[in-house]
Amino acid sequence: MREKRSDYFENIRKAALIQREYAMRNPRGHKWYGENYWGFTASDGPGPRTARIDGVNHRFLGYAARSMPYGPDDGTISPAAAFGTIPFAPDIVLPAIRQISQRHPSIAGNYRVPNALNPTMTIDDALGWVSDGYFGRIRA
Repeated sequence: MREKRSDYFENIRKAALIQREYAMRNPRGHKWYGENYWGFTASDGPGPRTARIDGVNHRFLGYAARSMPYGPDDGTISPAAAFGTIPFAPDIVLPAIRQISQRHPSIAGNYRVPNALNPTMTIDDALGWVSDGYFGRIRA
């Protein structure tokens, strides 16, 4: 990393900025992607399945290594991917935590965050798909 004039801290910060920029561009038009709704990593997904939503056919993946800008993108974000970068990019992570938590109020309780969210996948729930898996623990 020294050859690239970088270090672990800067590498993570740049990755967070790239993910946020990708979500702001939202090249596939996924629901809610934006400045404060991002986070991509290997995670659960609502698939495998295909669904027609708002007149558009979508292919949803199951567990997949989602990375941006070159990885597969089916509208799934991993909140932990964004939240976990808070020490490296608090200026962009804190607003993301606020927005993701506001859009998905159920994730703020019990000290746990779902592995993944997909608001584009609205077949089963108007707010979209939420992973059954979680990071963290339930408060005793």
